Amino acid sequence: DPDGTRADMGAYYYDQSSLCDEGYTDINGECYYQADLDVLELLIDNSQGTENPPPFDLSPIELGEQVWEDGRLVEFICTTYYPLNLDYELSGEIPSSIDNLTELTHLKLVGNSLGGEIPPEIGNLSNLTYLYLGIDSFSGEIPAEIGNLMKLTDLNLSTNDLTGAIPIEITGLIDLNHLFLFSNELSGWIPSEIENLQNMWYLDVRENDLTGEIPPEICNLNLVGLFLNNNQLSGEIPPEIGNLPYLKS
Repeated sequence: DPDGTRADMGAYYYDQSSLCDEGYTDINGECYYQADLDVLELLIDNSQGTENPPPFDLSPIELGEQVWEDGRLVEFICTTYYPLNLDYELSGEIPSSIDNLTELTHLKLVGNSLGGEIPPEIGNLSNLTYLYLGIDSFSGEIPAEIGNLMKLTDLNLSTNDLTGAIPIEITGLIDLNHLFLFSNELSGWIPSEIENLQNMWYLDVRENDLTGEIPPEICNLNLVGLFLNNNQLSGEIPPEIGNLPYLKS
């Protein structure tokens, strides 16, 4: 069957006659939520056209590094960099069905060949605290829906091909500690509402095409690290920056 899936071809073993609850699938005696497995399988399937794809017959529970709790995926890391140094990489686009991973708290897909736009559906992952989609080839604008991730503490979209302005919605992520957007093609200005991020320690937007003046409101933060270099910023540096009590770099 040319339209068969890897599961149809016996790439890995599913036992749906087990005692798992409805919607869950038995793999080697453990119950896994099928919708979570489907997303992982799509990531494997979408990557098969490149030079270093994951093995075609790889079980979805063996992709990258995963943490499951009560049959749901809560952490997923797939990176060619530390700490995994995988010898395969993901490619293609992140499927819109990523929003099935409703229990996910950590998502790190770094140093792959993922591209296209970051799907707005990622904003439905309301339990995310850590989102790292760096060193890939994502293009288009940062989806405003990321502003829905109210538990987010770490957002890293660095070293991509992202364009457009920094979404104002990001300034509503009041638990954010780290915002890394460096090495993109972002334009527009830094919104004055940045002062809402009172829990932020590091702001790194260097190596973009940001314009306008540095908003003086940035001086109301408790930053340890601030990186604005290699942009098209104009005007004077707000003197209040010297009053940032914890700034080290």
